[in-house]
Amino acid sequence: MAVCATLLGVACSHTPHPDGVDSVEIVNGRQIRDSDQAEVIGNGPHRYCFEFWPPAATAPAARTPFALALTGEVPLPAELHVYQGVTDAHGRTPVFALDRPVEPGAWRLTGRLGEGEFGDVMRLRASDGTPQAGRSYLLVICSASPQWHRGRTDTAGRTVYAAAPQPEHIMLNADPETASKPDEVRALELCGGSADR
Repeated sequence: MAVCATLLGVACSHTPHPDGVDSVEIVNGRQIRDSDQAEVIGNGPHRYCFEFWPPAATAPAARTPFALALTGEVPLPAELHVYQGVTDAHGRTPVFALDRPVEPGAWRLTGRLGEGEFGDVMRLRASDGTPQAGRSYLLVICSASPQWHRGRTDTAGRTVYAAAPQPEHIMLNADPETASKPDEVRALELCGGSADR
């Protein structure tokens, strides 16, 4: 199944969890404790840092592109609509220092393909609306030089965050493991081209 969409413009420290635990699980990661050696984004008193655990990972994802956003009332600082970064050697994000506390369920952490101010995630759902967790997919940004990512959806059925410096078409092919062609060839075909161009 292939789906097409257009991108819409759209070591660490933390505020202790009320239960006093050392880490708090979130989708695709954990909120973790302090380290004085991490980059700090923002300057508020409530500090948050995460380990990034992509779907089916057995360890935090070191040096991996990620996207972080908040849902609800507490936005990231205005210049950070969606923060795009790369985890450190231990799979950790920078520290985010915000003016107000944030509940763990409000964070949205995911892998990232590409970079730029335009981006979004895609979500696979069954016909009844149930998220399709753990579903294999091939995601392609159809730019002048197509970029692609093969992965599995997270527990909410979301793909990695696809980002670009300008609006681009993105293609999503669910269950690409059944395809007999290499990802590069399949990506070009999904974008309307061929491997011969």
